[in-house]
Amino acid sequence: MARIGARLIELPIASQMTVRAPSILRGMGGTATLDGASLERIKAADILFDITAEGLLWSPALGEVLASGTRTVMAIDPPEALQRMFPSQELKLRALANGERLGRAKTLRVVSDAGTDLTCELGQYAARARYGFSDEAGHWDHWPSGMVATFPNDGTPEGVIVANEGDVPLPFSRYLSAPVRFVFEKGILTSIEGGFDARLIRDFIDSWHDPRGYDFSHLGWGLQRRANWAAIALFEGERMMCQDIRTFEGNFLFSTGPNEVAGRFTPCHLDIACRDVTLLLDDEVIVENGVVKPESLQ
Repeated sequence: MARIGARLIELPIASQMTVRAPSILRGMGGTATLDGASLERIKAADILFDITAEGLLWSPALGEVLASGTRTVMAIDPPEALQRMFPSQELKLRALANGERLGRAKTLRVVSDAGTDLTCELGQYAARARYGFSDEAGHWDHWPSGMVATFPNDGTPEGVIVANEGDVPLPFSRYLSAPVRFVFEKGILTSIEGGFDARLIRDFIDSWHDPRGYDFSHLGWGLQRRANWAAIALFEGERMMCQDIRTFEGNFLFSTGPNEVAGRFTPCHLDIACRDVTLLLDDEVIVENGVVKPESLQ
């Protein structure tokens, strides 16, 4: 760091992990906290590298950090994943193009042969493009990354998402052994149907005793061509953030729980990555059975 004229300050960050969390929830619920002195030091910095076990992503303090202009990069995955999915300018340009298209959309629909059919309205919240590095003041990113996402308009997600065998609920870091059916009504997850995996997910959300865990959070699709869907079969799930799963090109990722823009914070957060889904924006096919279709977005 000295060779580039930078001064490095290392800050240990405390966790508010509770008995409701049986293990480290990497990047899932904002359980890491900043005391006043640490927060002020970070706000005065040019860039923050967040390598905490859980991440500050859903922490209320992160908004203050970004508003101060501090650039922020979260990096929790193993070195092998960081190297393999090292960010590039090409990835940034693709992510920005996809993010711009998502930001113009007023409606989103996802369908699949497994039974998914969900619609929502867009525009209340900004679209976000993630490409693995932070090159602008106040920009948060995640290394590795390569995806776009947004929050749907409040109360508008309606329908069913079927996570099929082989899809991945995070933070469980395991492939589903059978389909799980998620029913949303007015933006609330009202039913989780299926076998053992469905019960596992229901019990996990219920264990937090927080109804906000059933709110629809964000949704979007992956763009990372170097991501490997088989990653969690090769690594120990607890020691990785599983960005391979969240970002592999053409996936559909939806989430439940927090929305920090709306001031909705909860440590109960699920990301669920699905394959072979078709996603439409304003009735235009953007992802078809897991393949990004428009040439301008490839």
